Amino acid sequence: MMFRQWDAQCGGGQRRKAVVGQLHEVTDLLQEPQPGATSRRLFKCAAELAELAGWMSYDVGLHPTAQKYFVLALHAAKEAGDKPFGSYVLSNMSRQMIHLGRPDDALELVHLAQYGSRDCATPRTQAMLYAMEARAYANIGQPSKCKRAVRMAEDTFADAGLDGEPEPDWIRFFSEAELNGENAHSYRDLAYVAGRSPTYASLSEPVMERAVELFGKDDEHQRSYALNLIGMATVHLLKREPEQSVVLAEKALVVAKRVRSERVNNRLRKTVDTAARDFGDVASKSSISPTGSQPSCPKPRKRSETRPAPPHAPVATGHPVKPDSAPPRQASRVAVATVFAVRRLPWAEGIDGRRPRSGGSPVRNTHDLFVTGAKHRVASAETALRQPHGP
Repeated sequence: MMFRQWDAQCGGGQRRKAVVGQLHEVTDLLQEPQPGATSRRLFKCAAELAELAGWMSYDVGLHPTAQKYFVLALHAAKEAGDKPFGSYVLSNMSRQMIHLGRPDDALELVHLAQYGSRDCATPRTQAMLYAMEARAYANIGQPSKCKRAVRMAEDTFADAGLDGEPEPDWIRFFSEAELNGENAHSYRDLAYVAGRSPTYASLSEPVMERAVELFGKDDEHQRSYALNLIGMATVHLLKREPEQSVVLAEKALVVAKRVRSERVNNRLRKTVDTAARDFGDVASKSSISPTGSQPSCPKPRKRSETRPAPPHAPVATGHPVKPDSAPPRQASRVAVATVFAVRRLPWAEGIDGRRPRSGGSPVRNTHDLFVTGAKHRVASAETALRQPHGP
């Protein structure tokens, strides 16, 4: 999809309104009678557009709006009969929960994704879900389970493409570079949860270096390149190597000028703030200034939605804030809304001790996002997003 390529190259802020406009057009068509095959194709288009609108909203810091689009994408994916794509949407919701400092909710979402796509996901999709599981375990503070998930991600990724089965376009992003980036961030997150452990930072360093090397050769995924440069800078801060961290942050700043991503801007600001706080003499020699004086990293348009949190301040989960964490108040509000929305879906029942509805089972209920009135529900959700506080 062209929009997906633009997002990877330029950030979520560049074409988000265009994606939302296309989504409105598709949902308008879904309100009209359509042949069965046409209806399924429209639902598939609506699912992909809603997911991308949610991802772009997340990238620019509009977390409540992102959550609404993700739930809409789940509904549409069910009607399209696309279980693997539903698992992909859940993985993005899990990623958002990690960003918001809610690793327990993230783990629940990724386990739900694995359960729902266990009989139909390609090895690349399975590897992506294992990598997200590792991120969640790392942020919870469970090293053994995190390392196991990392190994599973690596082993499963090695099987990607061997059967000759074509991969869907939406999973094409999960390359060797992305795999290394996710696993490196898992080790980095373990270091934060373990009290800035140099051991886990050392585990992260070679894997993150490989991710930076691969993304440096990729002209399309520029935002991922910037995020991994920043991740590498945080690893050097954990190892108390501020000079190397400053060099990487300056490289990330060059890339950040080419993308419009509040995630990149916020992580860069927080990393620089941490360097200035812990290593003031070194940070003062950098061309990057602490928060408030970075012309190339613009401030959020809505301060209330993306207010930076002090580095390593306590959050709702009790874990220290990483440079890529979101403000605690916003994290709690969006996390509660997301988990509540997902738990209301029939296919969430029977998971983690929740009893299935009478006459149902976790297997049969999986991805039963709604039983009747599908078109009405998608149209209603899409209409709600058109309200002044939606996009």
